[in-house]
Amino acid sequence: MTALARYLRSSTFRLAVVYLLLFEGSVCVVLGFVYWTTAMHLEMEADAAIERELGSLTARYRGRGLASFSRVLEDRVARSPRGPFIYLFATAGRRALGGNVSGWPDAMPDPEGWLEFPLWTAREPDDTPHLARARVSALPGGLLLLVGRDMHEIDRACSRIRLALAWSLGLMLVLGVAGALAMTRGTMRRIDSINRASREIMRGDLARRIPTRGTRDDFDQLADQLNAMLDRIQELMDGIRRVTDDIAHDLKTPLTRLRTRLEELRDTGGLGGGSAESVEAAIGESDRLLATFAALLRIARVESKATREGFTIVDLAALARDAAELYEPYGQERGREVAFFGGAAGLLANGDRDLLFQAVSNLVDNALRHGRGRVVVETDTVPAPGGGGERRARIVVRDEGPGIPEADRERVFRRFVRLEASRNTAGNGLGLALVEAVATVHGGTVDLAENDASRGGPGLKVTMLLPAG
Repeated sequence: MTALARYLRSSTFRLAVVYLLLFEGSVCVVLGFVYWTTAMHLEMEADAAIERELGSLTARYRGRGLASFSRVLEDRVARSPRGPFIYLFATAGRRALGGNVSGWPDAMPDPEGWLEFPLWTAREPDDTPHLARARVSALPGGLLLLVGRDMHEIDRACSRIRLALAWSLGLMLVLGVAGALAMTRGTMRRIDSINRASREIMRGDLARRIPTRGTRDDFDQLADQLNAMLDRIQELMDGIRRVTDDIAHDLKTPLTRLRTRLEELRDTGGLGGGSAESVEAAIGESDRLLATFAALLRIARVESKATREGFTIVDLAALARDAAELYEPYGQERGREVAFFGGAAGLLANGDRDLLFQAVSNLVDNALRHGRGRVVVETDTVPAPGGGGERRARIVVRDEGPGIPEADRERVFRRFVRLEASRNTAGNGLGLALVEAVATVHGGTVDLAENDASRGGPGLKVTMLLPAG
């Protein structure tokens, strides 16, 4: 397919042509109205000039008599024998007595008293008749006076206006089509760049991005959104690859232990003595595997939520208080206090209550497992980043433990990542990954920071920001 054929078949060109035709139609209406008003004005001016001339000559005849009238009429004919004005002084029988035409025109007046008739002059080489327009006045003594005007110059002016309008519309159409082709060419070049990038991405180059021009136009905004989507897809694909590697390494040891202990159970030939302990150990290892796979499935289900179907208005303050109360007995067993401070009663957000409760519970559980001292759960609202008067709901879980080094705060959100200080505690390294997935699907963020000194620091402060409902 040639480039011109592609342009003509593109939606951009078709849309441009539709707007061009609409514009041409609008211009035709406007220019037609301008032409009509101009032609009407010229005709009205000609009629007014005829009326004035006829009135002047009639007044001369009535005021000063036939002799004075004849001199004035002869003078005007002598000054412009071939001028635009037509004079004919005649008897009641329409026999010419003076003027610049040879005989009375063969025409009937219209209801308003105007005569229109062809006029032959020697000015045109082809002896083409002109349209003349005149009016008749009856003079005392049974005489008639006809005063008119040759409309040739007015007709010529109107013809020139029509020709200029036709050329203008034609030129406008040509320029409009050329502009539509130029606009289509620019649009097709942008679309081709998107298509090229898409083809390279489909071939496996996930790092490829759609180019932008920095103009912040519609195409740049679309490219930015598509690039953000591609960044997210690449992040998910990298996460899947990391999970595959991590599963291969992290689950190898418990699976080996399970196989060894099951072999010991088989070799003992019964369930007495150490065999019972081996069975219990195998069950424990199986529980770890099941818990790990269950956590992975929960994260996958959270990340697969493409819509907000099933979201309801959730009271975050009540939800956080319930999570704190749920872990109070567990904290007491470990000699730890779990406290809740609701800074914003009735703190509402649009979301999935079960997922949000799971996320807050994971944060409290992590604080009890890996932190020290008192665990505090707080809720309040803060201004949204970027201003605009919007607010964000904030859920904070803080402890008084060793915290997380700043260099590791991004890494701990990856699946199966566990810091060296936590290797000896139960867990699978999926808690914070689930929290981040829940926050993301709700349009929020999770941030790790050092606990404030005024709040019993050192320690870890985990902040979840969600759009307030």
